[in-house]
This record gives sequence, C-alpha cells and structure tokens, in this order.
Amino acid sequence: MNKKRSLIIKLTFAANFFLLLLPAAVAEEKIFVFSEFCPYEYMEKGKEDGINIYLIKQVCSRMGIEPVFRELPWKRALRNAETGDADAVFSLFKTDEREKLYNYTDNNLNTVKMVLFTNSDRELKIESMQDLKGFNIGVYRGSSYGYIFDTSFIFTRDVANSNENIIKKQLNRRTDAFVMDENVDEFWLGKLNCTGLIKPVNFTIFESKTYIAFSKLSDNNIKLFSSLLAEEKRLLDKQHNYKKQ
Repeated sequence: MNKKRSLIIKLTFAANFFLLLLPAAVAEEKIFVFSEFCPYEYMEKGKEDGINIYLIKQVCSRMGIEPVFRELPWKRALRNAETGDADAVFSLFKTDEREKLYNYTDNNLNTVKMVLFTNSDRELKIESMQDLKGFNIGVYRGSSYGYIFDTSFIFTRDVANSNENIIKKQLNRRTDAFVMDENVDEFWLGKLNCTGLIKPVNFTIFESKTYIAFSKLSDNNIKLFSSLLAEEKRLLDKQHNYKKQ
C-alpha cells in the first residue's frame, strides 16, 4: 500500500514537472504604429500614453492580443502599415487614396477639429482659404488637412516633424500661422508654459474623424475590433473618463 502510494506521488510529481516545462500560452502580438498626437497618443517617460492608447489596449485585451506600440515619424508609420512591417497605424483621416492602402475600422477613434492659430498679439482676419494667400503656414509632416488645403498653392507650408516644433516656430515668428487640432494645441501650450501667447483664429481648416487603419498584408479581425472599439468608447463616455468626441 505504501509502495503504491509512493508511486502515485512520484507520478504526480513527474507530471507536474513536465507541465511546467510546456510553453505557456502566449497572446498574439500586433504592432501598432503612431506618431505623437497629444493628448490622444504620445510617449511619456518611455511609456506610451493617451486616450487612444488606452482604448486600443482595452480592445486588444478582450481579443487576446498583445499590442506592441511603436512611435515613428508619421510618414514612416504610414509606410510600415502599408508594407506590413506594422499591423496597424493610428490616428489617421480616411481618404480615397488611403483606403486603397489600408483596411479601416468601421468605428472611428475621435473627431478632430483643425483650426488656424497665430501669435496672440497678431490680428488676422481669415474668412476663406483665399485669405491665406502669401502666408507661411506651419503644418505637421505627412499629415492631411483636407482636400482643399492639401491641394492649394496660394500659401507656403512650413513643415515640422512634431507639434511641439510647430508651436515653437510660431512663438519665434517663423510662421504666420499654423494648423492644429484644438485639443493638441491646448496640451502643448500648457506643456511649454506658453498659454496666452498663442490664440486661435476664427477659422476652421478641416474637421474630420480619425481611425485605426490595418495593413492589408496583416491578418486581422477588423469587424470584431471595430465593434469592441465602439463598446469601449461608450464605456469611457459613461465613466466620464474622456471628453466625448
């Protein structure tokens, strides 16, 4: 009886030992690329942060996906998703040209309002795009500001690699005005301690929804991802954890 019991104990120990040697189930990794777009997505002390980062993490958790976030220059981020070096890129506007390159989620992330800004001590009266003739306008490299703005040749575009640099150029009067989302501008003015030095011009350049776009070369359940994204946005709205877009 003692021998039998001893054998059972040994077999149980052996079985548990081999189970420990088996590889643990690993969540599927998906690479999400983005460019700094505070307060929606950005890096803070080497860690990704922002409203959209949170939403994507929540959706991925429910889908058994391990999201890997990589901050890149915007043009490179778009290119990586196009070539399949990344599974998805965010946040971007939906255009006819981009729809040929990526698979968009049905539900959007945010709605952004691109407004014209200038120095607080400067008076600009802008009532139409034609009033920008001869201006030097600060813009973010690789970004779209709507068809009319993107295809216009009546003003000069001063291209910067970050929103921070766009604002710094304006403070140094290297540009006449710049285009930026209202929330992004507010974030950076506070961070740079220059609130009151920049003001909005009463003219909206472009207002549109932003999305997550998946690579056509990546295997993704976009329908489920989009559905869960809508649910997570509703949950956040109910919890008052973010400004309703």
